[in-house]
Formats: sequence, C-alpha cells, structure tokens
Amino acid sequence: MVQYRSPRQLLLVLLLLFSLSVKGEGSPTDPRDEYPKDYFRPPVEGEVRLSGTFGELRSNHFHSGIDIKGYRGRKIVSIADGYIYRINVRAGGYGNSLYIKHPNGYTSLYAHLDQFSPELTEFVANWQQENQQFELNYFPDSTEFLVQKGQHIGNMGNTGYSFGPHLHFEIRKAEEDLPVNPLHFGIPVQDTRAPIMNQFRVYGLNEDRLSTTTTTFNLLGAGRGRYRINEDTILIAADEAGVAIKTYDVMDGVRNWNGVYKIQLFVDGEVRHTFVANELGFDEWNYVHAHYDYADMRENKSYFNRCYRLPGNRFSGYEMDGQEGILQLNTRKAQKVKIVATDWHGNESSVECWIKQATGPEAERKRVFDYYLPSGQENQINNYYLYLKFPETAFFEDVEMKYHFEQVSEPNLFSTIHAIHDPLTPVFGAYTLAIRPTLIPEHLREKAFIARCSENNRITNCGGEWEGNMLKTRVGSFGDYAVMIDTVPPTIRPENFRSDLRGRKSVNFKAEDDIGYSGQARGLSYEASIDGQWILMTYDLKYDRFTCHLPADLAAGEHSLRLEITDDRGNVGVFEEGFLF
Repeated sequence: MVQYRSPRQLLLVLLLLFSLSVKGEGSPTDPRDEYPKDYFRPPVEGEVRLSGTFGELRSNHFHSGIDIKGYRGRKIVSIADGYIYRINVRAGGYGNSLYIKHPNGYTSLYAHLDQFSPELTEFVANWQQENQQFELNYFPDSTEFLVQKGQHIGNMGNTGYSFGPHLHFEIRKAEEDLPVNPLHFGIPVQDTRAPIMNQFRVYGLNEDRLSTTTTTFNLLGAGRGRYRINEDTILIAADEAGVAIKTYDVMDGVRNWNGVYKIQLFVDGEVRHTFVANELGFDEWNYVHAHYDYADMRENKSYFNRCYRLPGNRFSGYEMDGQEGILQLNTRKAQKVKIVATDWHGNESSVECWIKQATGPEAERKRVFDYYLPSGQENQINNYYLYLKFPETAFFEDVEMKYHFEQVSEPNLFSTIHAIHDPLTPVFGAYTLAIRPTLIPEHLREKAFIARCSENNRITNCGGEWEGNMLKTRVGSFGDYAVMIDTVPPTIRPENFRSDLRGRKSVNFKAEDDIGYSGQARGLSYEASIDGQWILMTYDLKYDRFTCHLPADLAAGEHSLRLEITDDRGNVGVFEEGFLF
C-alpha cells in the first residue's frame, strides 16, 4: 500500500535525513558525551550541593574539582570499585586525603577529610608511630586496600587549607593525571537558575596589546537571564579593545556564587572566544593570573573573566578565532558585542552592547620604565647588587619594568631594599632572585634569608641559599625584597594545657612567629615527647595550631611534656612542663 505525503511532509523528512547525515560526517558534538555517565556514584549519601565548581577562579589557580557542602563527620564513600593508591596527610594543602584508582581508567580524590575509615585510621596511626612523623605520603600496592562502590572510606572535614567543612572531590584521567569536570560523569546536582552577571569591562589596547584605558559598567537585569548596560554605544579611544565579564553561577538550595561552566564572546553574531571548563592540567593552574584581571583581584578580591587572550597565556581551555577575542575598532561602524555565560546544566545569561572607536586621537599611555622585558623569551638583569632571571614563560605580556633601590637603616636589615616593579603585575611560575648583602658576620650567615616586604611592614621569608657572596632563592611575584636576619625562635603558647591532664586525650598549642613563609622557605618543623618518648603531634597550618595526642596507655602519675618547634632558619622554640596523668 502506497502512503502519500504532502510536499511539506517530504521536506521535513529530507531535512531530518540531511541533519542526520551531517552529524554522522563529524559535526561538532558535546564533549561531555564522551565520559561514562552510569559508572560512578556520588561520593556522599543524600543531596549533592556545591560550594565550588570545576574551573572556578581562585586567587592562584583554577579549581580542579568540585566542593561538596556538608558537615564535619558526613560519611564519604568510594564512587566505584578500585583500590586506594595514595594516602596523604598534610598540615596544609588537601589535609587528609585519599586517591582511588578505578578499573575504567579514572582516579578519584577525596580531600580535607576529618578522619579516614577505621581500617585506614589504624594504618595511618601505626605508620606515624613507626616513622615518628605526622605527615605522610604513602602509596599502597594494588592489593593492600581494595574498596567497593559505596564503601565508607572517611568522613567530611576541614583539614588542610580549608576554611569550612566540605569535600573537595576530583575525578582524573589516570594515565595523564588530568582532572576532568566531575559533573560530566552524572554526579546529580540540582540547578535551574541562570548565572548572574555583575559587571562588564572594556580595555583599550595599544599596538603591543597593553591596556591603555579601562572602563567598567555595572549591569542591569532585564529579566530571563538577560542583562544590559545603561549606555547606548561604548566609545573607546584605541584601535583595539578587549572585554571582560564578572559572572557567577548560582544553584538551587545554596547561597554560594560559584564559577560558570562556559563563557562565550560573540561579535556581530560570530563566536570569537570561548572559555569552557572540561579538563584542566595542573601545569595550567597559574594561567588563571592571565585569565582574570590580576590587578583588580589583588586590590579588590574581584574576578573579571577576560574574553580575549593575553600573548603569554597558553591555557588550553579556550576556543578562539584568529583575533583571539581582540576587537578591531573603527570610527565608522559600531560592533555588536554579546557575552553568554552558561552553567553546566545549560542555564544561560547574556549581556549585549555596541562598541565603537571614539573619534579623535588615541589615548596615550606614559611609558616610563627601567627595563623592557619581552614575553616569550628569557630575560636577565644583573647590576652587581641584584640578579634576576626570568624564564621565557614568566610573562603573559611584555613588561615595562620599573626598578629602584632604597637604603634603610634597620637592625635586622643587611642589604638595600630592591623595589622590583609592581606587585599588581602577574608572573607565571617563579623566577630566580639573588641579592648581594652588606657585610654579614660569619656566625649569622645561616640566619640570613631573602625577605619580601609588603604593605603594613609585613615580612615574608622567601628562603635563600648562599651562592658565593650572594643569597639566592626563587620567588613568584614582584615586590620589595631585601636580605634580613632571623635569630628569634617561634613562641609556643599553650591553649588548654594545665598541670592536671587526667582524663584528657590531647592538648593544643599555638606557634607564633612574626615572619611568614613563602616560596623556597621550609616553614616550621616540630616534635613532641613525653618523658623523652616521641608522641604524635598534629599540625593545622592555617591556624598555626599544634595538637599533642596523649597516649592511651600512658601510666598514671607525673610526667614531663616537651615541644620543640623549629623555624626555617634553625631557631628552636621550646615548651617543657610537668603534668599529672
């Protein structure tokens, strides 16, 4: 039986067949589809609510996982069968963390745990006792700690560099150790709300693509995820321009402002620049300093997402046209600019405006500098008293570096203060810094360090090793540097110690040192003992709190507790008191 179709029906069929054939020939597909959706379960029981998203902008890195909200002690489980291949305990960083390898080629990470499961807790305690050391980085073999999907492995906590109970959770491609957005694997998160947009920024750029002007606009909500600027046409006195957006993802049931999944720049209807948070290599963390407006972040704790690429920014999470997001301006025709921010669930917000070149001369920027440091090549400076070596990847754009030195008379200062450019200019990674000090007595040479002198006279120890008559280290930012001496040991202050500790399991102490640590400085080392026998002392770096754990089998009677805390330059602070147990 022949079935007749109208011309309209035939046209629809042909269009459908054409679309299927085009898709089959390799048309773009959503990269999220390549990841398994039903293999992993969530790492927590109950609702998954986020306080941090993958690729979110942080002060010194892109966030490499998701942060799951909860409470101290919330049960954490393995997301699939596998084996624990790394157990890590640190005073800072991820604190107590576990890494699990799964048969499908992925690994999972569970960080900031309050404690491990009972079996792992016993293992860690025995290891610490045998090695007389709090921190550990242990790699079990593939048969030592097997886990099943849904098995209890630990409890949510606040250890390491964490300022509220949560689980930092990652999924990585095992072979490359490459973090992947965990939401790609079917982790259920409720989100029906579109991202919010706060501000829009336009940069006028010169021939070197250095910013000559910056104009910021507050955004007005126009409903249904649309925003607008209270300006008909934005006029920029430059030949080129770049734009940036301050935008955040908001989700159901939480108050946090998280990072968005995708940001796209359209110019006259064509996509010019895309940021998307799919995968993120650890070697790309510092590119965040070029992605956001670094100076604004340092000064205002504000995060503007650039929608154009700085010359030295090699972040792989961009898709760009040949202009790399740069607008070529002219006085005759305004360009329609649109930015779309999208969360992982497809909720969108957008803002549109028109940008045109202003008539009249381009704004001139005063070029006053002491050294010109091109990006993309190694740069060295040596003036006898100061040596600097910047690797070819150090700068995201050419740097017109300013430098001066100042003679200051201070008791612990043993060099001139070298003011190296502007701290609001970012540096990728670290560079070599060496300073030739004034005469230092031989017995004090081991106490010398390179100090970074910040606002409010805050001193940071950046480490330092002698190379001939110069003190050398590596630092990661511009600023004021000098050679100083540290002969003062840390101060140990008991928080809840008393002479009668019967019934107590632990006591807390604070270590106070007026010098911070950064770069190659080693920080504090520590040891505790009772009657000359080593006992476990845990360290919470963010609060400089030390906790002495009293042995459960400690005999009744009088005992002596001794703490030693040593700083980077070998100065030792001691607390020793007797107590009754």
